Amino acid sequence: MGFPPSVGTTSLPLPTDIPFTCLASRRARAHPGDEGMEVSTMQVAGWHVELEFDEDESHTRAAALLRLRDGTELRARGRATRDPRDPNEPRIGEELAGARALLDLAQQLMAKAGAEVRDLERV
Repeated sequence: MGFPPSVGTTSLPLPTDIPFTCLASRRARAHPGDEGMEVSTMQVAGWHVELEFDEDESHTRAAALLRLRDGTELRARGRATRDPRDPNEPRIGEELAGARALLDLAQQLMAKAGAEVRDLERV
């Protein structure tokens, strides 16, 4: 399974330069007249995630690819097996296999972020 440029994927443009304001947190009122709200401006960032599925009568395999802004590509796989007594419903196999691939991506991303934090602490 690979990731052909235009087969089985959907790409939506994500805004990368539109600032927006959000309520970041509710603070305890430490001073009289304090409104209790802290407002911050955040920059929108996007990641590109692709999921591709391969299925047969009883197995579904998912391949996931995550492209990060720093150019890193993380890849993961997930599998699901249908019990022969269950109805043949490919959507459920895709959801399970896809979820397992995304969980693997999440673990890889947490490990990457943790390593980057440790590297910054050494400086």
